[in-house]
Amino acid sequence: MNIASRHLSIGIVDDREGDLVLLERLLRSAFHDRELTVVSSNAPPAASKRFARGDLDILFVDFTMGVTTGLAFLDEVRSQGCQVPAIMLTDRGDEDLVVSALHSGFADYLRKSALTERSLVRAATNAIEKHALSCRALAYKEELEEAVGTLEAKNKEISRFYHTLAHELKTPLTSAREFTSIVMDGIPGPINGDQKECLELAISSCDHLRRCIDDLFDVSRIDTGKLEVVREPCMLADVVKQAAAGLGPEAERLGVDLRLELEGCASVSNVDRGRIVQVVTNLIGNALKFTERGDSVVVRCREESKGFQRVSVIDSGEGIAADDLVHIFERLYQSDDNAAVKGGMGIGLHLCQQLVNLHGGKISATSVLGEGSTFSFTVPSCAA
Repeated sequence: MNIASRHLSIGIVDDREGDLVLLERLLRSAFHDRELTVVSSNAPPAASKRFARGDLDILFVDFTMGVTTGLAFLDEVRSQGCQVPAIMLTDRGDEDLVVSALHSGFADYLRKSALTERSLVRAATNAIEKHALSCRALAYKEELEEAVGTLEAKNKEISRFYHTLAHELKTPLTSAREFTSIVMDGIPGPINGDQKECLELAISSCDHLRRCIDDLFDVSRIDTGKLEVVREPCMLADVVKQAAAGLGPEAERLGVDLRLELEGCASVSNVDRGRIVQVVTNLIGNALKFTERGDSVVVRCREESKGFQRVSVIDSGEGIAADDLVHIFERLYQSDDNAAVKGGMGIGLHLCQQLVNLHGGKISATSVLGEGSTFSFTVPSCAA
């Protein structure tokens, strides 16, 4: 109900007939510019059923009414589903009573002995406006809860799709790679140099696609809380070397100089070796993808303060625009305007972030257009 409406419907409950008459008269005078409907009752039990219909804009309730109280009356009205804003009337100046009234759902209270037209208008206006705001807030909350439920359902649907897609693609991809390897090894018959080069490219493409499928599978497991990290002591430099070795042939094929600078990393890490290899492999793979032939990608490892070690992958590619950089780790995020973030599925960097987070570390990116990008992440050492 909007307090600016021309019509107001007011309920009054008081077991003293004289007080009912005086309050109604005062209300009609206070709201003389409105069309006023006043429904009064001096019988609380009957009034609770009558007013529970919820067709009132405001309800005035006396505190002391024979064998019952205004607090009990309002509880009865609320139990029947009526949420009309209510104001308590009392002859008592008891502070504890006031606190009990407000905690029980009364919007305000007024002393009968100090009632004026001004105080009635003020209290009724505030109570109705507060109730309207509360109703709108409740409606917004319900809308938000519904939207959240819809988004959660869509997220589960996407996760199921990732899982199913990854599962269905793995078997035929494995077969394709194995048969390609058989042909390249010359088992069905000899091949020439050009054919071998083509088959090597096919195998490299199969390996890249397998990594993409693994990323999809892992993202779905993270979303469902089923992916865990199993930590063990290991040299972070050795983990980086393992990841770089797997991408050495790809770097050579692309004509990119892949360099390791691992002298500053002598501590033992406390990580899931396979998962950190996965993170480094993703970061190096991205760097190679966006680095021109003849340029370099540097993987650097160093000690970090407070029991952490840092791995940085530095490329000399085209760089990433500032507007894209702030979203670079979001799932499925891709830019249509910056060549440095085109291609792929928008999964790899998001997965890297999630895996680093599971280790208690942090991942970040810095970039300058035309000068390249640096992706860095931290992981705890055994002393952390």
